This record gives sequence, structure tokens and C-alpha cells, in this order.
Amino acid sequence: MNDGEANDFNPWAAPQAPRVTGQGQQPPWADGATGQGQQPPWADGATGQGQQPPWVYGGTGQGPAPRRKRTGLIAYWVIFGLLCAAFVGLLVGFFVTFGAVRISSDTMAPALQTGNVVIYQRGTSGIVRGDILIVRVPGDNGAVLPRRVIGLPGDHVTCCTSGGQVTLDGNALAEDYLEPGAPTGYSRTTFDVTVPAGEVWVMGDNRGNAIDSRSWGPLPMSDIAGRAVLVTGNGKQTILRTPAVFTADGLAPADHRVPLPILLLGLAVIAAFAVVVDGVVGLIVWLARRSKRQRAQPAPPVAW
Repeated sequence: MNDGEANDFNPWAAPQAPRVTGQGQQPPWADGATGQGQQPPWADGATGQGQQPPWVYGGTGQGPAPRRKRTGLIAYWVIFGLLCAAFVGLLVGFFVTFGAVRISSDTMAPALQTGNVVIYQRGTSGIVRGDILIVRVPGDNGAVLPRRVIGLPGDHVTCCTSGGQVTLDGNALAEDYLEPGAPTGYSRTTFDVTVPAGEVWVMGDNRGNAIDSRSWGPLPMSDIAGRAVLVTGNGKQTILRTPAVFTADGLAPADHRVPLPILLLGLAVIAAFAVVVDGVVGLIVWLARRSKRQRAQPAPPVAW
């Protein structure tokens, strides 16, 4: 068998692709084709100027998102998640520190009137002389009353001077917050007490009509539900501050405290607003990008 005959049939030769009937045809944009001089849609100067073929990274075809877009998307969701977490945390903090009680008697008049609603901050943190506390009545499970702190642990509290005033560590208190018309510091019971550790001495402002430490003795800190911070009634709200009689005599610091429940509620409102704004902005951006992608859909491929 000669070489020419060997080339006619070779069982070990690699198979060859069949020849198509349109061999020699060219795409419409190639020179010599029916669309001589035309260019593919993604070439500069063609009708799809600036476009890239679908298989090129970043072209009109689908492919992995650019790194910059992925980073922006991750940052957006991180910020959104943090804002949501902040809102939930602040709201939970508000309900943990917030308490409210309706006044049912005039034992703290005139500061608190019957029917007023008192907002109080739970716990005993930051209590100073002159604060109004919400206390649990000893021996009466569930009952709470508002009473004013007169003495803290270690204070010497007595009643009364020749002028009817309560004294605190030898200082006669000019209690201008008492019920008008009553004798200054009026009390039916005299007392001379050094407040033990872990306890406080509390009294009602309406001394002639209040049951307080004069009957109970010093009140354990564990019986304090919280510190009154805001009173609402008659269509107005009033933040409760330490009376000047205590701050002027150096018995308590100047009261610049911000009520914690009110602070947490305000921050929660701000966080909720930020969540809404962030969500709306994200939705607008997403709609704009989707519209842009729809407008940038590639033209159907041209057969040749």
C-alpha cells in the first residue's frame, strides 16, 4: 500500500468536523459579506457604541458583579442591620427602665395631685436628697406610693426645731415644696434618727396626711421601685428636679440629670427614622438600577 492509498483511510487518524454547507460565509459586519463594513453591536462606531460582547467581564451579559458594587451592597446591609439593632436595643432599654403610676391621694401635694400620672426611672441609681421616689409600702404587697427622700444612709434626721422644721445633719430645712398653709415641716411625730446603711428616710410633702418613715422607720433600698422623673396632668408635663433647698445648702448636687427612659425613647425614635430613611434610599437605588439594567439589555444576536 503506497502513501497515497494510506491517506485515503486511516483508522487511527483523529476524526474531522463535518463541513457545513455555508462554508466561507462571514458575519454581516465583515468585509466581503452581505453587510460589508458593518460592525458588531458592541464595537465603537456601531449602533451599540461602547457596548461589550456579552462574554466580556463587565459587558451587557450576565457575570460576576463588579467588586465596587458588591462592597457597596455589603456596606448598605451592614448599616441597615446596625440601625435596626440600635432601634430594638433602645426600645428594649426604654421598657426596662420605664415605669408609670397614677397618684390616688394628696399625700404628696402640691407637687403631685390626685389623678396625676408619674413616670419613674426604675432602680436606685443616682438617688440624691430631695428626690421623689416610688416606694413599696412595707407590709402591703403590691402597693406603691410617692415619697420624698429626706435622709440618705449615715444622715442624722430630726424633728423638729422650735420653728417646726426638720433638720438634716444639724441644718434646718426650709421646705418650700410643702403643702401651703401647713406649718413649716409640720409633723405629728417627733423623731431623731441616724439612717442605717442600705436604707433611706422618706416623708410625704403633705405632712399632716401622709404615712411615711415616721411610721415605717427607715426604708430599705430594696423597697424603692424607682425615681420619679416626670409628672403629667392638666394637659402639661413637668420634669421633676431636686428642690433648691437641697442644692443651695450643698445637700445635693445641681440637678442636670436627663431622665433615662425619656432619653432612650428619644434615641429610639431617631433610630426608627434612620431605619425608614435608609430603607427608602435603598429601595430607590434598587429600582433605579433595575430600570437601568432593563434599558441596557443587549440586542438579539445577528445570525450569519
